[in-house]
Amino acid sequence: MKKVMIVEDEELILQGIRNILDWESLGLEVVHMAHDGVEALEMWEKEPVHIVVTDISMPEMDGLELLRKIREKEEQVRFIILTGYDEFNYAREAIRLEVENYILKPIDEEELERQLRETVEKLDEMASEMIVVMPNVRARADDKKDPDDQFTVEHFKAFDNFINDLRYDLMPYMKAHYPIAEGRANTAIAGLSMGGRESIYIGLTMPDTFGYIGAFEPAVGVLPYNHEGDDGLFTEDTLKLPDEYNDRTYILICKGTKDTPVGDAPLNYHNALTKNGTPHAYYTVDFGHDHSAWKNGLYNFARRIF
Repeated sequence: MKKVMIVEDEELILQGIRNILDWESLGLEVVHMAHDGVEALEMWEKEPVHIVVTDISMPEMDGLELLRKIREKEEQVRFIILTGYDEFNYAREAIRLEVENYILKPIDEEELERQLRETVEKLDEMASEMIVVMPNVRARADDKKDPDDQFTVEHFKAFDNFINDLRYDLMPYMKAHYPIAEGRANTAIAGLSMGGRESIYIGLTMPDTFGYIGAFEPAVGVLPYNHEGDDGLFTEDTLKLPDEYNDRTYILICKGTKDTPVGDAPLNYHNALTKNGTPHAYYTVDFGHDHSAWKNGLYNFARRIF
């Protein structure tokens, strides 16, 4: 349920806004009611909200200044501005500050409800704030671009070695140098092609670390395939999550319908996970083996994690 703050200097209007709607039916909870921008900002700092419904003209601090100060701290907060002033300058400034909606008083109940529903829908489409790390997943001593043996098992194993780089170097470094949220519920791994292969491998191997696994056109090698010396990272029977993580992990795999380099590898992974009872999402995209698939997969993945 998303949290709402109502800011209005006139007590009767403040209470009226609170009482005219069935907020719970909209998936909303009114957690703060403030009489001016200063009071509202203090409340928001103690307990942030998703949506602020605020008057513009108020003593101490007006609604637009409140908007500016909150947006400095959290860009994803949505604002619905209420005003009795039908003036272009207010509307222009509100639009410049990316106000979600602008309603003139007297407030129409149906219009306010409609705009709140639209705001909730837009919030649902937004990804959570996150730190995205894009490392080189080829953990190899001589890591030059396009090596001569790039299609050999030895080269593939350099990618598989990234699990050690990640576990013992990258993640400790992130913890030491960045304000990260820890725990598997706050940690995801995803990648395209060989990165997708490694995301499946690492995610299923370290289920206590990763609550979200995304594989966009994942490359061959997760399962045995026709390549000399490569027995696969899993078998069809072992490609699965431990039972205790089945209901606590989000896995997404996408396959390009025009992707010839990886062929049916993503479909094979999907079929093995299905057979083994590991819940996951699988879909196809009308792309080849390129970053269009990465963009589509990452968009859908990011919308659903955290």
